[in-house]
Amino acid sequence: MNNPLSFTDPSGYSWFSRACSWVGKNWRPIVTTVVAVAVGVVVTVATAGIGSPVAIAMISGAAAGFAGGVTGTALNGGSFSQCLGAGIQGAVIGGFAGFAGGAAGVGAAWALNAATGISGGIIGGAVAGAAGGFAGGFVGSAMMGQSFNESLQMGLYGAIAGGVIGGIAGGYEAYKSEHARVADGNLDLMGTEMNDKQLINHAKALGIEPGQNGLNELSTENVPRGYTFNESTRLYVDPEGNSVYGVTQRSFWTGKANIYISPYATRNEMLLNATLIHENAHVLQYYTGVAKAWGYDKTLMERNALVHELNYYNGLNRTNSLLWRYFRDNTLKHLLKLNY
Repeated sequence: MNNPLSFTDPSGYSWFSRACSWVGKNWRPIVTTVVAVAVGVVVTVATAGIGSPVAIAMISGAAAGFAGGVTGTALNGGSFSQCLGAGIQGAVIGGFAGFAGGAAGVGAAWALNAATGISGGIIGGAVAGAAGGFAGGFVGSAMMGQSFNESLQMGLYGAIAGGVIGGIAGGYEAYKSEHARVADGNLDLMGTEMNDKQLINHAKALGIEPGQNGLNELSTENVPRGYTFNESTRLYVDPEGNSVYGVTQRSFWTGKANIYISPYATRNEMLLNATLIHENAHVLQYYTGVAKAWGYDKTLMERNALVHELNYYNGLNRTNSLLWRYFRDNTLKHLLKLNY
């Protein structure tokens, strides 16, 4: 059991030496693949502003194929014209491969409900990188005169490397893009605006319904009294010029309250729920007599509504969501501002 010779390699070659030998024999296609993958990833990141993921994959695949063809031929001692010809062929094949891979990636993203967001960026980047890496590795090896099986092997190496690197790059770009949208306040991540009927049906699930608990009207199509509507931001603007998601106004004659939800707030379910909860807290303040007991102190009333809103966000506990953190932190910021 303690024989020091029991773990020696009788052939004289360790796994490391065999790996070095393999690299020595295949260094040209390895370099070709690395260059192709690098170019594919760079192009994938550079084209992040293009709306179509298929177009991105096609451009990335063509660029990687061209780079792989040129590099592989050059390393094999090819002339300028031969390198150019190999690059053009690689670009054509890489473009088709990227198109096919991009279309498959869109299908996969749709099936996983991840066509947008960080997960969508990872999938799109991985598919584009894999397509470009395969095209570059395969074409570069073939142009160097290697057999089909050898070219296929290098193409697979390129696909694996390109998929991993492309997925990382695509996910990172998607993360930056989503973070930038949140930072800029462009939070239209749910979809289209609701009308009054849709809003009322949605609010019922939260236990908020016109005709009950002092609520008279719930609307997103009307503008509250004394406020204006900004067509650009789709938000209400108060007399002081502040943009708001929602407004609650109580009738002096009936004692009942109306809730107005800005069209912008109806675009995101999380924001809409929080806004409804906030405004309904004001309705209940009027209905239960709490507002009167507080002397209709706006600071106390708003602070109480913000606490209800904050409790809603904390109950979700979606700490991995940039959007959740943005909304929650914004609510907390306003609450702290009223407390000091």
